[in-house]
Amino acid sequence: MKKSFGNRAVWVLTGVAAATTRTNPRRRYWVSAAGALVVLAAALVGWPWLRVSHFVGSARQALDRGDLAAALSALQSAEHSPFDRAQVQYLLAVANRRAERLDRFERHLDRARELGWPAEDLERQEWLAVAQSGNVAAVQDRLMQAVDRGAPDEVAAEIYEAVARGHLASHRFRDAWICLDIWLQWRPDAPQARMMRAVLWEQIAVLSSATEDYRAAVQQLPKDPQAQIRLAQVLARQGELEEAETHFQAALGVAPDDPEALLGIAQCAQRRGDPAEARRCLETALALELSDRQRAQTLAELGQCLLSEGKVREAVDALARAVALDPAEGPIHYALATALARAGQAEHSRRHFDLAQQILTKNNRMVEIRRRLVESRDDADLRCEAGLIYIQLGMKKEGADWLKTALRCNPRHRKAHQMLAEYYAELGDRQSAGYHRLLAAQSPESKPGPAIRPSRP
Repeated sequence: MKKSFGNRAVWVLTGVAAATTRTNPRRRYWVSAAGALVVLAAALVGWPWLRVSHFVGSARQALDRGDLAAALSALQSAEHSPFDRAQVQYLLAVANRRAERLDRFERHLDRARELGWPAEDLERQEWLAVAQSGNVAAVQDRLMQAVDRGAPDEVAAEIYEAVARGHLASHRFRDAWICLDIWLQWRPDAPQARMMRAVLWEQIAVLSSATEDYRAAVQQLPKDPQAQIRLAQVLARQGELEEAETHFQAALGVAPDDPEALLGIAQCAQRRGDPAEARRCLETALALELSDRQRAQTLAELGQCLLSEGKVREAVDALARAVALDPAEGPIHYALATALARAGQAEHSRRHFDLAQQILTKNNRMVEIRRRLVESRDDADLRCEAGLIYIQLGMKKEGADWLKTALRCNPRHRKAHQMLAEYYAELGDRQSAGYHRLLAAQSPESKPGPAIRPSRP
C-alpha cells in the first residue's frame, strides 16, 4: 500500500533507530528525539488538510439537514486554506444559493469554475438558481430528468427545495404543495420541506397546521434560531404565550442579538404583565441594526408599553415613528389610534382607526385570494387584484411581482400591463414603461374584478 510522506519517514527512521540501538546504545536518545520531530513535522504538514476535510464534512452534513448557518460558518473557516479550494468554493455557492444570497452564489460558482470543479455540477446549480427565482418552467424538465435518472439523495433534495421555493416565489401555491408533498413522502422529516409547508399554511391562515410543521422542523433543527422564532410567532398569534416565550428564549440562546427573538420575548412579557422585562428587551433591540420593518415593530411595542404606563405623549411619539416606517401594518395604526384618542386627538385617531380597518380588509382579501389560487393557479385576474392590493398598501415591488405572475398566466392581460407601466414610469424606467403601455394597448379589455377603494396609508 502506498504510504504518505509522514508514514514513510517514520517507518524508515524506526528501522534506523533499531539498527543504531543494537550497535551504539548511547545514541538511542538522540535518534528517538529525531523520530519524534519527524512525526511532529508530518502532523504539521497534514493538519491543515485534515482541518479543511473536517470543515467540508461538517458543511455537507449541515447542508443535508438544512442548517445553512452552520454550513456557511464551517465553509468560511475553510475558505482561505490552499486545500480543497474548488470543493469549498462550490459548497459556498450551494449554501449561498439556498440562503437566497444570489450575488454571493454567482461569485463562488465562478470561482469554483476557475478552479476546475465539474461542469455538470456547476450547470445544475445555475438551473437551480433559475428555478428558485420563480422561473421553474424554464428548467423543470431538466431538473426532473436528473431525479428520474437516479440522482444522489443530496442532489434530489436540492432539486425539490429549489422547485418548491420557485413555486412559492411565483405564488403558485398548488404546485408548491404538490412538490412539498412528494418531497415529504420521500423524506418525512426534511426540515426545509416542513418549514416551507408551514409558510404555505400561514399564507392561507391555517395556523394549527403551520404549528405542526414548524414543530417538526424545530425537532430536526433545535439550534436553528429561525425555526424556533417562526414556531414561537405562530404560537403567539394563537395565544400560546408561555410556550411561545420558551421558543423565543431558545432562539436567543443561540443568537443573543436576534431582534425578532428580543421583540417576541418583549411582547410575551408585556402580555403577562412584566413591563420591566419588556422594556429591557425592546431597548436592547433598538440599539441593534434593524430593518425598517423590525424597527417599526419594536417601536410599536415600546409605544404600547408606554401607553400602559400612562405615558401618553411618549407613546404617541413612538407609535407615530412606527407608522412612518411601516405604514402597511394595520395593528400599528390601531395602536396609534388608541394612543391619539387617549391624548384627546379624536380626528387623528379616527383617521388611523379607519386606515387600520382598510388594511385589515385588504389583508383578509389576500388570504382569500391565496386560498382560491390553490385551486385556480392560473387565474390572472386574481393575481392582478393581489398586485393592486399590495400597491395600495405601499408595497409596490411586491405588487409588481404579483402583476408579473399574472402576465405569466395571461401575457395579454391589459390591466396588469397598465399597472406595470405606471410602476416603471414612477421608477423612471421609460423603456419598461413604454413596453407595457404598448402591450396594454394591444391587449383585450380585462374582465372587471372586485372593486377595491383606493387608499394610501
